[in-house]
Amino acid sequence: MISLFIAFSWLSMSWAKPKGPTLYDMVRIPPGSFVMGGAKGETLERPLHKVELTRGFYIGRTEVTQQLFKEVMGYEPVKFWGEACKGYTHDPNEQHPVYCVSWYEGIKFANALSKRDGLEQCYLIKRGKLYWPKGLDCSGYRFPTEAEWEYAARSNADGYYGGASNPDEIAWFWDNSNKELNPVASKKPNQWGVYDMCGSVWEWVWDFYGDYSRDVQTDPYGPDFGDYRVRRGGAWFNGIEGVRVGTRLREKPRSHYSLIGLRLVRTLPQPPLPKIRPYRKPSRSNNID
Repeated sequence: MISLFIAFSWLSMSWAKPKGPTLYDMVRIPPGSFVMGGAKGETLERPLHKVELTRGFYIGRTEVTQQLFKEVMGYEPVKFWGEACKGYTHDPNEQHPVYCVSWYEGIKFANALSKRDGLEQCYLIKRGKLYWPKGLDCSGYRFPTEAEWEYAARSNADGYYGGASNPDEIAWFWDNSNKELNPVASKKPNQWGVYDMCGSVWEWVWDFYGDYSRDVQTDPYGPDFGDYRVRRGGAWFNGIEGVRVGTRLREKPRSHYSLIGLRLVRTLPQPPLPKIRPYRKPSRSNNID
């Protein structure tokens, strides 16, 4: 009976306090293609366009929690930033999504979590400048690209809410949240087993904000320059229209906002390239007349 309970707790992400470091549970997402953007909503969700993702990836089963962030970084952002955190704040709860995290803090957290878990650190900060040297080839934790985020949120399903006909089943938003944060994974997951992609808190992604293109995109990672980074998914404070999988807004990357948190991904290991024998000019006897 004890062993069954332990197995169930691991699979269901039991919220009992762990004896060791908190693990960041992840879901495997296969490569594939999808139509990105929204046919309804704000103009910044259009035009609809096809995206091809050639690499699979792991994505956090939940948003990063207060507990995991504090274990790795040593502080709780909502307490640390105090009045600098804009918007409605709540006393930290270990299983609430972390919030009041700037985009740059998310970068530092991803590197710190990679270091803790013995993985490659994806980001390089040198002389005040940020680099992503290996791009999608990096094997450590990183922000999802905007395309990766929306692909995982849609979970190969139709509709505005990742396959759910009723958003109340999978999302915390204004009408059902009791006007406050709620623990992660307390609604149903989407069809790929990922929780809270709609509602709860907005999530930072890698991309600078920019208008969509009508052209087919392969492994896009957004504009090379910009003043704003993209946030996705909506939050408990938003109405039902604000938590659709196509919803996108922009934010200054240094902002500490009570409605923005984060979720990380890792690129799946890529199969080795096939060994190709060197070309040899055929001998005369092998020629076909």
